[in-house]
Amino acid sequence: MMRAEPFLPALDAGPVPGALKETFRASAAALVAAFAGPGALERTVRAPIGEVPGSVALHL
Repeated sequence: MMRAEPFLPALDAGPVPGALKETFRASAAALVAAFAGPGALERTVRAPIGEVPGSVALHL
């Protein structure tokens, strides 16, 4: 299911110096942690294109 709200609403008003880099690092760390968990590739996740298996989301 597509979401109407932006994924990073804090960046809508424009990045504060250094905030974009920190937001990217935090987001990347959360993504790596999510895929590192047991069964991550078998779980269904919500992606921008809809609900997909984790193995499909990994390739997006």
